[in-house]
Amino acid sequence: MPAPHPHWDRRLQTSRAGHGRCGAGTSRSWAALYLAAVLVCTPACAARLRDPLARPSVIDARERHVRTLQADLAGIFAAPAVEHGLVAVHVASLDRHDVLFRYNADRLVMPASNMKIPTLAAAAERLGWDYTFQTTLAATGPLVDGTLEGDLVVRGSGDPSLNNRQVEPVALLDGWADQLAALGIRRIAGRLVGDDNAFDEQSFGQGWSWEDLHDGYSAPIGALQVYEDAVTLSVAPGPAPGASADVVFATPGSGWAVDNHAVTGEPGSPLTIETRRTPGAFLVHVTGSIPSGSAVVTRALAVDNPTAYFLGLLAAALERRGLTIRGRTADIDDLPSGSIGTTGAPLVDYRSPPLREIAHPLMKASQNLYGETLLRAVGRVDGRAATAADGKAAVLSVLKAWSAPLDGFVMADGSGLSRYNYATADLIAAILRRMYGDPRHRDAWVQALAVGGQAGTLQKRFVGTPGEGRVRAKTGAISNVRALSGYVPAANGEQLLYSIIVNNVKATSDEIYKVVDAAVLRLAAFTR
Repeated sequence: MPAPHPHWDRRLQTSRAGHGRCGAGTSRSWAALYLAAVLVCTPACAARLRDPLARPSVIDARERHVRTLQADLAGIFAAPAVEHGLVAVHVASLDRHDVLFRYNADRLVMPASNMKIPTLAAAAERLGWDYTFQTTLAATGPLVDGTLEGDLVVRGSGDPSLNNRQVEPVALLDGWADQLAALGIRRIAGRLVGDDNAFDEQSFGQGWSWEDLHDGYSAPIGALQVYEDAVTLSVAPGPAPGASADVVFATPGSGWAVDNHAVTGEPGSPLTIETRRTPGAFLVHVTGSIPSGSAVVTRALAVDNPTAYFLGLLAAALERRGLTIRGRTADIDDLPSGSIGTTGAPLVDYRSPPLREIAHPLMKASQNLYGETLLRAVGRVDGRAATAADGKAAVLSVLKAWSAPLDGFVMADGSGLSRYNYATADLIAAILRRMYGDPRHRDAWVQALAVGGQAGTLQKRFVGTPGEGRVRAKTGAISNVRALSGYVPAANGEQLLYSIIVNNVKATSDEIYKVVDAAVLRLAAFTR
């Protein structure tokens, strides 16, 4: 790698002299500080690094300010933390409609949770921002003297919002029970049946790792979902070092027990809490240590059967309101064909928050279940069971209609958890450009993204920098992959978009984030 850009030392000196000032004038100084941080390298290391502008080529720029930007960005992406990996980058101006920087932008890379970008874009285009998921409760028989003569059937369409992020489940289910009681129902002579046939039975994404299936972030997908199909354990330190940790379920209704071997460590000792549960078992093993005096930590564990979990919580709500169920709870797929009679008009008809609100946990918190649910919902046709394959076809159809570069796209799931996903920075940038440029989509789309230093998965990044409150983006992280794609205003007010996807690196997350964040801060300092 050649010597750093000749102006970098001067910029670093300027940044030190101006440290503590805020505003547009210090944006370049912040960028310089980040540049210095990511380019720390021994002489032997520097000798191994490539000329950052030699291969691959970048945009041939005539403007002096753009050439300087390119040289700075190329230097950032030649940093030691990513030198053995593949960095794919696309930077463009939304105001001037020109591309400022492309670097491996047409190379196939794993996007991690940047895959949620095409998923949500297609859902917004096909379903609309006002789209809601419907859940109904209906009966297969008449009401006679307070007894519902037949089964009570709860039919879902995949609503992912029944969780502590958006709609508190216990309060909602109790409200449903109150509605039934207000109709005069005191007893259900038949069964409580869950109809989850709006989705097919493929509850995991293509290529999901078996090592992940224990954890809440890879919970199975179903048409009846509650608490994101996961049970949360809370682990708190005991009264003194050496004492057992305090382990309790923070969400109800799992029916699981805890085998607690977790202990309280010395103050400041490492947090080493681990959980393990064999699929189908009802016992969670908790081991490791939590430091004395530390805050409570939580661990989300995926349930095995979302429909059974939903029915158990609904049955408990009915019982709390004094409604008795004489039959058992059952998944409709486990009953003999034809054993469920025709249901009448819904006794309860519930609609979820609209897509514009559902998009926030998807993008800000990067919640995988939301992505997989939307993938299936966008592919549902003619009342048939929605499948992931139908959803992928729908996403491809939308992107094709937008003339997006589909030669750089392989979609395995809707969340980005699968390592079978591939995309290009060019494709992600094309979607960002389309969604920002469409007045039907812009506001809801941008509001759904994480915000630097303030909200979502960027809450702890860009704090105290010119990127705080200005960077809006979708993050992405799986093993050896980090991504950040979104928008940032330049120092001159010009609105820029960027897609930065890093693959095949073994550096720590913090080391990679320094590189990526330095690039975004350099964009925030750009002017021409």
